Amino acid sequence: MKRDELKTKGLTDEQIDFVMDENGKDINDFRGQLTTATQERDNLQTQVDEVTKNLADAQKNGGNSKELQAQLDKLQDDLKTAQDNGQEALTQTKLGYETELALTKAGAKNVKAAKALLDMDNIKFDKDGKIEGLNEQLEAIKTAEDTSFMFATAEVSPEQPGKPSIVHPGNPAGDGDSGEVDPFAAIVASYQ
Repeated sequence: MKRDELKTKGLTDEQIDFVMDENGKDINDFRGQLTTATQERDNLQTQVDEVTKNLADAQKNGGNSKELQAQLDKLQDDLKTAQDNGQEALTQTKLGYETELALTKAGAKNVKAAKALLDMDNIKFDKDGKIEGLNEQLEAIKTAEDTSFMFATAEVSPEQPGKPSIVHPGNPAGDGDSGEVDPFAAIVASYQ
């Protein structure tokens, strides 16, 4: 989002500053989540690397003894468990990020509060890597009477889409003839 784009939409500098500040907050939140996910991924990769190294050492020093074979089997199980746990943690982190991004795009005023209303057990990635179950739940909470207030709604003037309608106070007729009798003129006329 760029300032020039907002300026062409008719926003004032004060409105543009507000939009940019709010957008910056969302972006910083997502950057923090991305940093956390990256750190988790790196920690899990370190664990997998360590187990892989131990497995390679055990295979190198193994020989034929049953005790070493048992140790080798245990290390292979540990490696598979570490890989599965790492993949599950990465998937959950990515799912959380994608869900929060969808809530932000849907206009959620408070992403954490709106996310708490979602049943995350029914939101998952399909075989193509697309999110299943999110759009239905998101639409349900956006349109529900008791939760719709959590989402921003853009009110647009029918005359000029994209611009708010502004009504000036005062005489709506604007030509000085509202169709009513001027009370002062009526009093002056009664004395003549």
